[in-house]
Amino acid sequence: MTTRDDKYTERLAYHEAGHAVVAKWLGLNIIKCTIVKNESTCAEGETSCIHPDASVLTYLLGKLGISTYETNDEDKIAYLMAGIEAVKFSWL
Repeated sequence: MTTRDDKYTERLAYHEAGHAVVAKWLGLNIIKCTIVKNESTCAEGETSCIHPDASVLTYLLGKLGISTYETNDEDKIAYLMAGIEAVKFSWL
């Protein structure tokens, strides 16, 4: 039997996969794509990627809020919207 938490986790997987697919399509290197179950929110996910010309140091600085590489707005929007759009496939 599928529980409400299982459905939430499945939709979260589609969401993070959407980010990962578009990141790859944009030519970005995916650092990680994770889903972690926890007791307070059922599950949470994260997809992290960097430009192929950037280093892991650039990624770590970005996690601290220090941006050393700029992407164009269209790519940022595509990456962000991909998660929302991918969830629609979980309803099929």
